[in-house]
Amino acid sequence: MNQISIIFPNQLFRESSLLKLSCEILIIEDSLFFGNDKFQKSINHKNKLIFHKASMLAYKKYLQNSGFKVIYIENKNNLSTVEYLSKYLQGKYQKVNIINPHDFLIMKRINRFVEANNLKLQVFQSPMFVTNEDLRKSFKSNSKKPLMGRFYENQRRSQNILLNPDGSPQGGKWSFDELNRKKLPKNINIPEIPKFQKNQFVIHAEKIISNLQIEFIGESNYFIYPTTFEEADSWLHDFFEDRFSLFGDYEDAISKEKVFLWHSLLSPLLNSGLLTAKEVIDKALTYGEKNKVPINSLEGFIRQIVGWREFICLVYEKYGTQMRTTNFWNFDNKPMPECFYKGSTGIDPVDIVINNIIKYGYCHHIERLMIIGNFMLLCRIHPDHVYKWFMEMFIDSYDWVMVPNVYGMSQFSDGGIFSTKPYISSSNYVKKMSDYKSGPWCSIWDGLFWKFIKDNETYFRKQYRLAMLTRNLDKMSDEKLNGHLRIAEEFISNLY
Repeated sequence: MNQISIIFPNQLFRESSLLKLSCEILIIEDSLFFGNDKFQKSINHKNKLIFHKASMLAYKKYLQNSGFKVIYIENKNNLSTVEYLSKYLQGKYQKVNIINPHDFLIMKRINRFVEANNLKLQVFQSPMFVTNEDLRKSFKSNSKKPLMGRFYENQRRSQNILLNPDGSPQGGKWSFDELNRKKLPKNINIPEIPKFQKNQFVIHAEKIISNLQIEFIGESNYFIYPTTFEEADSWLHDFFEDRFSLFGDYEDAISKEKVFLWHSLLSPLLNSGLLTAKEVIDKALTYGEKNKVPINSLEGFIRQIVGWREFICLVYEKYGTQMRTTNFWNFDNKPMPECFYKGSTGIDPVDIVINNIIKYGYCHHIERLMIIGNFMLLCRIHPDHVYKWFMEMFIDSYDWVMVPNVYGMSQFSDGGIFSTKPYISSSNYVKKMSDYKSGPWCSIWDGLFWKFIKDNETYFRKQYRLAMLTRNLDKMSDEKLNGHLRIAEEFISNLY
């Protein structure tokens, strides 16, 4: 049977089931990844476009050097996935092989194409994740509220990760999250991330992307990311050597001056296939044991990968369609204010983080959740526009990542399918976890916070974990509350 394997921009695996087949390989610069899909146009960060283009060119060379016959389809003519495939594959093959893309729209298009052309389709499990089939089926069939903590424990047991011989967790606890919340001490020496000399693929990609007739965010001056397997391996090793040991202590810390702190910056590599969760976990456990990495760093890092990341993908698969149609807070469907694209909101922490994102296509998870997501929720921006913003701005953004993280976690727009509470705060949390000083931004942030609590008072009074907020509201003088409301209303009215 004449067959072909199709590889998308985020499936650049060193090893996969597709590479065990004796057939041609088609690598496609799918327009959904480059922002010029004729049915779903979007703006993307320039660094993400360069990353995809360069890593795909490197992968093409890797496959050719390994003896594979490769067809490479460049992103031209604004064609959709189905149109690309129809143009290049129609009438030539009887069977199509793919790796599960973990993307509803891509899978829908692939199914449409093979049905229309009477082709057989084989979908292989993705090496991107480690969750075994039993745990995956159990998750999807369970009618109870999905909780990350419970999933994480089951994952650790099934993968035999950080367990004592009797099956109990090493260190006596499953999570050391309470030890991951230190504020940065003054004058602490923060390590720099490695810098690669731009390889031939990046140089070529920059030229191509700059000449495309598409709109993008950011510039390539700050492109820092690995695009080959060798660079990805080096990047991971550098994290182990320079940042792993203190990763746990300062995992939730926020810095006005420094972007990367002790974070690994592995998400774009894990989400594109240049590294897989299994190899990262195996190397982390080996390095951690050999070098006596503190348990809060080792466990915290493992939890992000085998816990949160895998959990989010399963939530997407089970609830994604439902989540993206929700608007729990009933926000008006107004467009995203332009100041959130320019970093000109007038709120110091928000603007500094946005300007870092414009440079790198990156900020770490607490900045995403407790600065950007938190503030957008307090500004009552419609969740669809928050999702769109996160998809456009980040180098590691994919549908399976952002649907649960935006609709479910940062905006609570699904009403709590898996999250146990909305993640909102006053300015005090930001100051507590960062080196941001008090300023005019605090009164605006606090005004928005207390107006949000006041306007949703009925909901918060019913929530055991959040009822204290309404008790504080009850104790607040009318003069103080009215001051908060006036500041919030003035700020929101000036956003649009």
